[in-house]
Amino acid sequence: MSGKLTRISVKLHNLLEDSSGLAKSFLPQKHHVEGSFASRILGATLLRREYWSFKGEALAKGFAVGLFVAFTPTLGIQMLLACIAILFIPGNLPIALATCWLTNPITAVPVYMVEWRIGEMILGIFGHDSGEPPNIVEYESIMDFVTNIFKQGGTLWLGSIISSTIVALLGYCALMGIVYLERWLRKIKLDDFRQIRREERRRKKELSITEALHEYATVSQEKESNSPQE
Repeated sequence: MSGKLTRISVKLHNLLEDSSGLAKSFLPQKHHVEGSFASRILGATLLRREYWSFKGEALAKGFAVGLFVAFTPTLGIQMLLACIAILFIPGNLPIALATCWLTNPITAVPVYMVEWRIGEMILGIFGHDSGEPPNIVEYESIMDFVTNIFKQGGTLWLGSIISSTIVALLGYCALMGIVYLERWLRKIKLDDFRQIRREERRRKKELSITEALHEYATVSQEKESNSPQE
């Protein structure tokens, strides 16, 4: 049973390594950032080594930053915001930039609608009115319409901050869980490799002893056969 579990662990670790290598090939590279709008604003700071580290903690922080920014209603400037956030929460910049694109022109509308509903629900719990969806025909003046738009924006931002925080924390915990799993599987893999090496050395030692004994027996027989008979 132990041997079977070890073999499964080794295969799973190899699968994680292959998946990690494949994921890295799709992540933004340094040359992508060098000519970007964020780089022109923030300069060469974004190219510092710690922002491109693929260590476990850095990956989890970058993933959390990307998730938080992705679920805020900031479509169009998300990558810039992720770059700024990474300066305060040092993590892996490529994974933060890639994660930002979870919300895009296709997914943003349903995500923002859900977040608006969350904000509306929270305001309702505390007895506040989130306002009706803006429709300029139903308002007596442009000022009432603009006021309601700001109220709707506040509702959306409230829901998005709550959603972003929860999703970022869950993402951080999930990725750290994967990191710890990879480390545990790697330890099993290394222990299995060391065990195989020990067994190989033991077999070689036994084989060398056997060969030495055989050689000694052969030499002894030759000596006995060549010794003069009394």
